[in-house]
Amino acid sequence: MRNGRHLPVILAALATSLCAPEANSAPRAGAPAAEVVATAADIEEIAPGLFRNWEKLSHDWALLHFTKDKAGKTVVGCDAVKLTGSEIGLRVSVDKASRALTYGFMGVGTGLITKPVKVTYWFDDDMAGAQTIEARIVKSPDDMEWLSASQSGGETGLKDKLRTLTKITFAYPDEGKKRNQAFPLAGANTALEKLYACIGSN
Repeated sequence: MRNGRHLPVILAALATSLCAPEANSAPRAGAPAAEVVATAADIEEIAPGLFRNWEKLSHDWALLHFTKDKAGKTVVGCDAVKLTGSEIGLRVSVDKASRALTYGFMGVGTGLITKPVKVTYWFDDDMAGAQTIEARIVKSPDDMEWLSASQSGGETGLKDKLRTLTKITFAYPDEGKKRNQAFPLAGANTALEKLYACIGSN
């Protein structure tokens, strides 16, 4: 797999998140559901002059805050990611200039893709509203590889759909066959709020 030298760290964080009962267990009968579970994460230097702060959120989301200094004052970028398995995840980021959302994902076989491919995606079970875009492998600041839409490849209203709908599914080529990868969107509202606040902190 080609998803970066920081994968063991990210998978360890995923395992911690999946095993944390306060973040992922179902609420007791009659108990109010917690809106968000966030814990302060260690700030680690992932490359010379590049630091990452990992903040766990609810429903397997995390906010990744990349800075040039350990104090977190000079922002390089921010990602909201939802990891649902080994090398399987959804990434949402924001272009600092245009404030447009860009998105990408990892799934079975995406690490073997070497050139732009056509990806179709839809929300919930709305196949009639499916969109087809050109996607390519893009590296995030922590050297992870995501099959990502271009900044102009997204649809109008994507932010509202991520906030309000329940699932996004991607159909993509995998060694000559079509494979589907779905991600539940529970917790996306809080993740997007955190993401925009992170970009705004620069």
